[in-house]
Amino acid sequence: MSTRDFAAQHGAEVNMHGGFYIRGKAHSIMKKMHVAEKYIQAKNRGEQRPNHTRIAQQCQVSRGFVSKIEAEILSNGQQILTPEEIRAATDRPGLPGANSLTDLDRFILVLLLEEKPYRLLRNYQQWLLYFTGTNVSTETISRFLKQGLPHKGSLVKPNLIPLDKFKIENEIRAYEFLNVLRTLKTWKVIFGDEKSLKGEEFYSKRVRRNPVTGMVASILTGADFRNKYSITGFCSINSDKSVPVWFRIHKQSNDANEFMRTIKIAVEEGYFDEYDVLVLDNAAIHDEEMVRWLWKTKKVLVLFLPTRSPEFNPIELIWRHLVSTLFSYPIDEAQRKYPSTSDLPALVSRDILEEVTFDIVEKCFKKCFAFITEKLNDRDRN
Repeated sequence: MSTRDFAAQHGAEVNMHGGFYIRGKAHSIMKKMHVAEKYIQAKNRGEQRPNHTRIAQQCQVSRGFVSKIEAEILSNGQQILTPEEIRAATDRPGLPGANSLTDLDRFILVLLLEEKPYRLLRNYQQWLLYFTGTNVSTETISRFLKQGLPHKGSLVKPNLIPLDKFKIENEIRAYEFLNVLRTLKTWKVIFGDEKSLKGEEFYSKRVRRNPVTGMVASILTGADFRNKYSITGFCSINSDKSVPVWFRIHKQSNDANEFMRTIKIAVEEGYFDEYDVLVLDNAAIHDEEMVRWLWKTKKVLVLFLPTRSPEFNPIELIWRHLVSTLFSYPIDEAQRKYPSTSDLPALVSRDILEEVTFDIVEKCFKKCFAFITEKLNDRDRN
């Protein structure tokens, strides 16, 4: 019988150093004294800070447990507290077992986060020690940022904002656009945009390394997994339209001619009604010929977004929904549904966009229009 099997029969587990422990139960006072003895012996030998890993191996405990004993020794001299004494001290900041961070510590951490959202945990630790004298582990700071506030403060990809967005002339155009937009009937407004889709966005799944063998699994892909696709889409909350999101996926790059071809297909399929307002960005492919043709053919007015203002376009949220769903879409399910094809990313993208409902589009509209209203209110207050 293995050591782990023997421990399991008695409700225990075995740590990486061969020591027994019961999850949720504290070590005995004798075990704590054993660890403290090894720690103090190392200090007496002249070690400025004893090696926690070596002590953990000698005492068959976890490295984290050695760190807790070190904290007790530094806080109370060489006195080791019993579990009962620790529980009694939980409301007294600064003692072992107490909440590691005070309200002031938490306030400082939030200020540091606001100042530099990209700072490293080690940097939080150094500045917290400088401002309040509190010395806690980077794990404690990470746990607070992820669990101690209304939203999970994990590291995420930032929003990239070009500096020229804040030029005075661009700000003026933005407010002019917003003023025009709020005078329109929302159900008559159609937002359009293009999305470049790479096959790798579908195949680039994260897999977990096999903890037994250390091997990383492979994923079978189509022969042309690096294919690139272009998607042109329009969205509306007008439930009289056939679909909430009209789109076209093709392999050609999007130029003015290709965009004009897409517009004509959408008109032929009846997506545009008279006196609709189509909102587009300032891409070069949205040329004057297309604007004139839409007005002459269908009486559709084209309104251009301000420079660097994708946040005003709800279809950007539809693209975000597409990419996130595509990233988590099971490859084996797609391969069973569409065998013998190298265009899986395009076919799966089509399925995802076809499942977008008017409710989803309306939520995207509301989110963008709430931002627009807030921006206008800020200007009025100033």
